[in-house]
Amino acid sequence: MNAVITEGRPAGPAGADVGTSMVPGVDTSTLTAELRERSATVIGAELRRLAGRAQGLSERDLEVVEAALAELTERLILAPLRALPGRADQVRQLFGLEAGS
Repeated sequence: MNAVITEGRPAGPAGADVGTSMVPGVDTSTLTAELRERSATVIGAELRRLAGRAQGLSERDLEVVEAALAELTERLILAPLRALPGRADQVRQLFGLEAGS
């Protein structure tokens, strides 16, 4: 089930590299990786719960759901972070991540 999350990462908006911000000189790759890992953990737990509740879903069905959730994470959380790197501290606080981790 975790193939989509742990393998090929989607490109950011307009082909931007997934780990870098759109502002020159500002690197959000560490925070992006932390948020991607946190998202993968939450998505994995929800997929296991869904698989238990909807036992008619195939492995392929779960992979499709996983891919959709990974893309949602990319669009709603990771892409905006890269677009507003000056807000990295607020994003860390919002998601309960340690500063400088």
